Amino acid sequence: PPVVFLPGTMIRALQPSRDRFDAVLFDLDGTLLDRRGRVTARTYSALRRLVDAGLEVILCTGRSVGGTLSVHRALELETPLCCYNGSWIGHPGRRPWHVQAIPDPLLGEIEVTESLSRFFFRHTGDRKHTVRRAHPQYDKVVTWYENVVQVRDLSRLPRTRLMRVSCYFDGADESAAAWDAMSEDAHAVLTLQHSPMAIFPEFEGLDLYLGEIQPTTKGKAEIFDWLEAERGIPASRTIAVGDQRNDLSMLDAAGLAVVVENAVEDARRYADLVIGHHDQEGVARWIEAGMPTGEVS
Repeated sequence: PPVVFLPGTMIRALQPSRDRFDAVLFDLDGTLLDRRGRVTARTYSALRRLVDAGLEVILCTGRSVGGTLSVHRALELETPLCCYNGSWIGHPGRRPWHVQAIPDPLLGEIEVTESLSRFFFRHTGDRKHTVRRAHPQYDKVVTWYENVVQVRDLSRLPRTRLMRVSCYFDGADESAAAWDAMSEDAHAVLTLQHSPMAIFPEFEGLDLYLGEIQPTTKGKAEIFDWLEAERGIPASRTIAVGDQRNDLSMLDAAGLAVVVENAVEDARRYADLVIGHHDQEGVARWIEAGMPTGEVS
């Protein structure tokens, strides 16, 4: 059950961490959210304590803007969103502070990869555009996403200012082959992140692979530019909390790198501290303990 604190007790418990840090950056899926992708009441309470203590709490995620908004609102945050793995940073409803889209001239290269996928989605801002396919997992992915726009044919898909293209494959080999089909020039300015969909509870046991094409950036570490420019907070006074490979740039740059118990081995290698499992409210328990620091055991 959640720990109950008398007024001011939690703030005092957090004071040593507040003296050392100004901001805490949280990944969402597999880190802050439970296995159903939700913010628990205990996690909500714990994060509000961080805000009350004067820390900047920022969500840094691979999700789209639309896919992040519900969590941002549930936590009642006023800080910017860091979405698309750092390619979009800004406050909801305002002109973004930073946007880095896929260069329009590379659409032909991307169409090659799309043609080798089972189905795909083109992301523009908070919408995902797709042409319906007969694949057995297509409808499940459409439901899993938010703000999906289904069109009748390829000619109706957006062709400019794409933030990401998400291609779905039957297995890792298909995903790798589709990336290899693109030219070296495309590889120089784009990245393709491969992820087994089985890491998400809705797709456990399925051999569906996601390949996400995005422009090459500093990844989630882009948020440190915003913190420095807009808040005067150096990276050394930040804590980053994550679990996956797309968190590595953020973990590497932060003053304290924290991973949850379920983190992949690559993320653990960057960690100064390992906390509890995401599905056992590890983040909440860590905050309730006053955010202790230390070395990985």
